[in-house]
Amino acid sequence: MEKLLVLVLRSCDLLDDITHINKLKTLKVLEISGDSHLVSIPDKLFNGMTNLQSLNLSRLDISGASSLKSMPINLFDGITNLQSLNLSGLQMETLPSFSKLSELRVLILRGCSRLEKLQSLRGLGKLQTLDPSESIMFKIFTDESIEHLDQLRILDLSKTSISKLKLVLPSVGRHTQVIQSNEELCSRPSNLKAV
Repeated sequence: MEKLLVLVLRSCDLLDDITHINKLKTLKVLEISGDSHLVSIPDKLFNGMTNLQSLNLSRLDISGASSLKSMPINLFDGITNLQSLNLSGLQMETLPSFSKLSELRVLILRGCSRLEKLQSLRGLGKLQTLDPSESIMFKIFTDESIEHLDQLRILDLSKTSISKLKLVLPSVGRHTQVIQSNEELCSRPSNLKAV
């Protein structure tokens, strides 16, 4: 298994420990999604997995794990080649830092119902898609780092609690499509188009 490239652990109801995944240094794609009984996610789990390009932790049900309130803040620091990250459906208020994911192009946070804000997005200069849609508590980006996402093409704010788009996105590139269905949003800056 040392040369394994793709590992999919979908709806593994009895999965309670993933500490040994970090020995799979050649992985390019990792999916751990659906129900599980994980009680912890080790610090630096992905360190040394420099080939990892796609990580899907969507619908990972860790809400019942009383000892797990959040993921380690530096969880993604060791996977600098990651291009796609899907954390949809995670029931956490705080997510790990994305700041060292310089190759990241797609960040999906759909349906993270407890997520209220995103940590800094500085360092994600290649990000093209940012999707926190259906994260009903999401209301703010913690800094102006979204202004520096020059490659951003799709920003989906549907069914979030963002109330002032005008303040959030004063200088997003003119090629960005902003998807929004929140009728209370302020008027959109003239350089943005809604889809």
